[in-house]
Amino acid sequence: MVQLYADVILLIMLELQDDLSSLHSCVLVSRSWSRIAVPFLWKYFSCINGFTYNRDRESRIKLYKVIANFLPIESENLLIKSNIILPSYKLPRKPTFEYMNYFTQITPCWIKDMVQLFIEEDSIYKKNLLEVQIYNLIFKNCKNINHFYLNTDIKFYNFPSVGSFFLNLQSLGISFENNIVTSKTLLELSTICQNIKILEINYCNEDSKGLASFIEMQHDLRYLFLHFINNNKNKYPLLSNVIKKKGCHIKNIFGNTTYRSWFIFKFNKSTTL
Repeated sequence: MVQLYADVILLIMLELQDDLSSLHSCVLVSRSWSRIAVPFLWKYFSCINGFTYNRDRESRIKLYKVIANFLPIESENLLIKSNIILPSYKLPRKPTFEYMNYFTQITPCWIKDMVQLFIEEDSIYKKNLLEVQIYNLIFKNCKNINHFYLNTDIKFYNFPSVGSFFLNLQSLGISFENNIVTSKTLLELSTICQNIKILEINYCNEDSKGLASFIEMQHDLRYLFLHFINNNKNKYPLLSNVIKKKGCHIKNIFGNTTYRSWFIFKFNKSTTL
């Protein structure tokens, strides 16, 4: 009978999984409801790219305080030494849930927002330091990530837990907007991240050796999304050659109409648009 009750609650959560307000209310019903609703609630947080900006400042800070609670003591001491005092929100005992494990996607929008809210002073050094600690926490604690969006200049490839994090990652987005992601970063990433099936490339404006190397190192790339800034097809010989090599494995190519048609024609293969 208890199992039936839990199954009914689970069905309710499945119906409400895209309704943030209702999920939050379900968490407050009882322990039984909370146990089932919390994973859905935190999964929702991680999947909505711009959700933080639709919430009031107080709600966002409460969320980020919970995340900050999981920072290891080494990170806390490092932040304190740099005179970075995070808002106090220490849980009275070990958390009932490993909240970070419920994250399924990582995008930079909430990380940047968390840094801005916690460090209001205009200190690039302090903001970068906190951002590094947040990423370090993610690579160490988030075990169920299926999509990661790369748009940072943090040298995360040097972090201790980064290898295991990227080993099983199957979906990756890369943004070249403002030239934040460098060719070196992608060269380093290609040595630890080789099982991507879905690759999304945005704001590409150069024939990046690092990107070409990263694509070449993927063992089972199936879906490729391309968004180029420059409309000159001849500007990307490295990328065109490596994608041609992968052409027999890639099932779908999406992107700028000009390039999509050009790639399909050049590779002379059947590709779903």
